[in-house]
Amino acid sequence: MLCCQNKKNETALHIAANEWHTEVVRVLLACVKDHNTKEKLTRMTDDSGDTALHKVMRSQHLDVVKLLVKEDPEFEFPPNHVQETPLYLADESGFHDALIIILKSFKKPTYAAHRSNRTPLHAAVIQKHKGT
Repeated sequence: MLCCQNKKNETALHIAANEWHTEVVRVLLACVKDHNTKEKLTRMTDDSGDTALHKVMRSQHLDVVKLLVKEDPEFEFPPNHVQETPLYLADESGFHDALIIILKSFKKPTYAAHRSNRTPLHAAVIQKHKGT
């Protein structure tokens, strides 16, 4: 049931992460005892190619970021359909605490370029230039 998707291919985890429901995210992850199923749940993508971590980067809720990153530090979290990785989204929006968590936690963070050929490093420089 936890891996069921709605019409937008979002799971309950996608929705809870996007809506800042830290306790719901915690309960959903705790309900999954099997490591493979938990991995599948955290890696599932919606119609946009977003994982729950992509969603939470946009809503900028650090506690949910910590929960998701802790659950699957081996996953590379590849880009969505518009070539945004969670790392890029954190960097582009100036969500520096999440950026630090990703860089410290992930074994292999994806550094793929955004659709505009900008990498997370480009986004960091642009944000610094904007004063954030």
